[in-house]
Amino acid sequence: MSDQPLVTVYMPTKNRLHLLKRAIASVQAQTYPNWELIVVNDASTDDTASFLDALTETHANIRVIHNDESVGACASRNKAIKAANGAFVTGLDDDDEFLPTRIEKMVAAYSEEYAFVSTGLLWVTNKKSKPILATDMIMTPDTELYLNNAGNQVLTTKEKFLAVGGFDESFVSLQDYECFYRLVCKFGTAKRIGEPLMNVHVSHGEARISSNPKSVKGFYQFIEKHQDAFKPSQTYSMKSRILGRQGKKLSLRYFYYRGLSTLLRIMNR
Repeated sequence: MSDQPLVTVYMPTKNRLHLLKRAIASVQAQTYPNWELIVVNDASTDDTASFLDALTETHANIRVIHNDESVGACASRNKAIKAANGAFVTGLDDDDEFLPTRIEKMVAAYSEEYAFVSTGLLWVTNKKSKPILATDMIMTPDTELYLNNAGNQVLTTKEKFLAVGGFDESFVSLQDYECFYRLVCKFGTAKRIGEPLMNVHVSHGEARISSNPKSVKGFYQFIEKHQDAFKPSQTYSMKSRILGRQGKKLSLRYFYYRGLSTLLRIMNR
């Protein structure tokens, strides 16, 4: 048995078997040897269930949770975290993929002083990739309030995830950003490794929450939940005002990587 700590990777999925296979393969290709993968099948109606059941029969470190009814990716992540055997927990969406050294380098960089560790990303569109968040950084509640510097996945301990209550299932979007913000608020600084260690695929043609302009509502939820952290001038009329003409045309992805400050400026014109 490895003397390295066990890392649990959680992965929600629904009706995207062709993408799921790539994501699982990227976990299996990790240089870090001591991992388990928990895939939560969110009531898929394709061949996902049978594929996962067959996979678990031949791979002892892969487990599956089948949801009888669809509960969404956020609740599925929370289910997997609660079921995790690992001291460390990290996530992967079924349309993305780890690069081979991701878990190894995140575990090596982690320290108890950090709320979590994240890495740079490769934004992959039509077989072209662009590095984002690709600089080393120490994150704090102040840096995270207006901008998601962590990306969409982090590594931390199961204990810390549970201590903040996991992902907020009432959010329509931004559950990752909001959860990571609560982690740094409770546990202090977090560390970002600038090296891009995950491919985020955005042009596969399947639905993505970040491509749905209606999901900008998640930013309103974030502002309302954490309104005490914002300056009064920035939350003025936030409950009654709607995004301006410009904002209606902008996707969640725009705000996600450019920060809440952009949204707040639009709201308070």
